[in-house]
Formats: sequence, C-alpha cells, structure tokens
Amino acid sequence: MSRLKRLLKKLALALGALLIVLLLVNAILVWITGNRLEQRLAALRAAGHPVLLADLQRPALDPEKNAATFLDRAREDMAAFAKETYAVQAKPEYGQHRLDDADRKTIQAAFDAYPKLLPLLEKAADCPDCTPAGDFTQAPHAYLATQLPDVQRMRSAMNVLDAKSRLLLAEGKTEEALTTAITMLRLARHVEHEPLLIGYLVLVACRASAADTAHRALRAGPVSAKAHDALDAELAAADDSRAYQFSLRSECAFGMSAFRGFPANSWFFRAYSNDDQANEIDLIDQFVALVDKPYAEAAAFEKTWRQQRSPWRHRMSQLLTSALFATRYAHDRGTAQLRCLRVLNALQRKAGEQALADLGLPTSATTDPFNGQPLHIKKLAGGWLVYSVGKDLTDDGGKLENYTDVGLGPLEK
Repeated sequence: MSRLKRLLKKLALALGALLIVLLLVNAILVWITGNRLEQRLAALRAAGHPVLLADLQRPALDPEKNAATFLDRAREDMAAFAKETYAVQAKPEYGQHRLDDADRKTIQAAFDAYPKLLPLLEKAADCPDCTPAGDFTQAPHAYLATQLPDVQRMRSAMNVLDAKSRLLLAEGKTEEALTTAITMLRLARHVEHEPLLIGYLVLVACRASAADTAHRALRAGPVSAKAHDALDAELAAADDSRAYQFSLRSECAFGMSAFRGFPANSWFFRAYSNDDQANEIDLIDQFVALVDKPYAEAAAFEKTWRQQRSPWRHRMSQLLTSALFATRYAHDRGTAQLRCLRVLNALQRKAGEQALADLGLPTSATTDPFNGQPLHIKKLAGGWLVYSVGKDLTDDGGKLENYTDVGLGPLEK
C-alpha cells in the first residue's frame, strides 16, 4: 500500500510540475502575443484609425444640418408609403419599369397622401452631413441591433425616390426622372458615414438603385446639358474609395471590441486570442493596401490566402474573410457600374464622340476597376454599350447577364 502511495505522490508531483511548466509556457506566449498585438494597436492609434467601437462615436451635429433628422421625420410616412404601394412594387412588371394606368394612380395617390415625404427626403439630401444612429459605447451585438434599422431607413428612402422616378419616366418626364436619380445619389452620400462592411454594402446598393434610375432616364430621351453636368458631378464625387476604406477600419474596430467580450479572451486562452486579433488587423491592413489596386490583385491575394491559411489558428478572424472578399467584389462591381454610367453620360453629352479619350473625362473615370485597363465601349443599333470585364477578368464582349461583364447596355423594348 505504501508503494502505491509513493507512486501516486510521484505522479501528483509530476503533474504539478507539468502544470507549472504549462502555465509558464502560457504566460510567455501571452506576453509574446500580447506585445505583438499591442504593436499593431499602437500603429492604428498613431495613424489616427479607430481601435475600438467606441472610437467611432462622432460629435453631435446641428439637427437642422443632420440628414438623420429629416429621415427620422419621414420614417412613418415611408412605412405607410411602402405599405400602400406594396402590391404594385411586388409585380414583375414593376422591376421591368412597366407601369399601367392603375399602377401609376396607386403610386401617385400614395405621394398625394403624404405630401411632406418627398420634401423631407430632398432636405435630407441637401444636408452637409449625417450622424449614424446608435451608441458606439454599447457592446458590439447591441450596437448592431441599432445599426440595422438605421441602414434600413436609408433603403426605404431610396425605395420612395425610385418609385417617384419610375412614375416620372412612365409619364414621359425624363429630365425630372434624372433629377430624382441625382437626388438619390446625393442622399446616398450620407451612407458613407455608416460603419462596418454592412454599412458599405448598403451604400453600394443605394448607389446601384440610383444608377439604374439615371441609366433609364438617359436612355429614355434627351436631357439638358445642365442635367448631364449635374449627373457627372455626382458620379465624380461617388468615385472615391474613402467610404470603402472606412468600412474596413471600422470593421476592425468592431472586431477588436467583439474579441474582448469572448470567453476565449480569458487568461488561459489569451495567447490564442491575441494571435487571432493580430491576424485580423493584419488581414484588414492587407485589404486596405489593396483599396486602390485593381480587383485582379485582390483576387490573386485571395487565392494565396486560401492556400496558406491555417486549419487551426485564427479561427475567429477567418470567419470575417468571406465577408471581406465579398465586399471587395461588391466595391469593384459598384465602381464599374458608376464609371460606365459616367462614360455613357459623357457619350450622350458629347454626341458624335466615339472614343474614351475624347470625352473629356479623367483617366481614372474610364479605367476598369477589375483589371486596370480602359473600359470598353461599343455602338450598337439600340445605343451605346459600356462595360467592364467583370470578376472573371475576361472580355466576354459585353455579356451583362449575371454580371459576366459589368456595365450598361441598350434597354429591352
């Protein structure tokens, strides 16, 4: 029996010694990874970038200069308008910009019922700035619960203006329809202040809706030189990567705050968590470095990353990568559509010109964001076709279905 006790005692001592060694090793790893993480956080602070979600809090604006004020005032009317026009908007014909007399009457009746709605949205578009809703000092999951209704409010505003533009086009009021599209682009500028990747994707969607409206107006008939110039000015202002870069930096800040609330951030798992956080910062830094590079370089990076990623390290930060790559594609696709629209606008503004170099646009405005080469233009029987090579980086001759190529072609009759 005494021999068994001695054996158990030795085993206990060995296990105790092993535990001490493991604790020491863990402490060393926590120190090493902690230093590495702190270096990256210090670099972000030194560059003026947000480190935590709370760093995104902005000073209060004068309510009468804050677009959010007027969007809030329009909220109930937007909801009521959507309810009253739902039956029309649910029709397949609505998506094809075909409205019959009954549809037009329904939409017009909704606008007549809420006469303050369009003026409020126009005032919001005129505002110099917009403060995103929500308290950035909240926990990340609590902030998300306030952000989603905030961005949905902007989608609702775009839906109202889109309905107005469709109504105007159906009535043959091309100039007014284009002016409405320009208002949509101006209003969409305020989404540039929305943080996180989801905020940027809403911006891309809002601009896509505005671009579709402007495209149809340009195809519908001649508009004034003033309208052409106004559209060009808005498209030039939208061709800027700062909002995309802000979405990346703010997503990083959100991630750092989220990590602090994970159970895995306890001391026993701190080294793994520190390593994961540092990897997320490095990953987003790489996306930021690629912001103004063609999509082809981002695609090459994605291929390399998928080949080199670890199956067991960085499990949390790896959850973000699909969203990062998808947002990058959405960014380039949206940029391509806006540039194609700007080229089409210039082609119609300068009738007779048939070369990109003769349109008076800066080179950046005629560059395909997917491969860095000039956009393609073709004169077809139904009008101009302007397109980018798209995600596959191959010129498919302007095949726009399913975004094989990305661009704008003559509309189907």
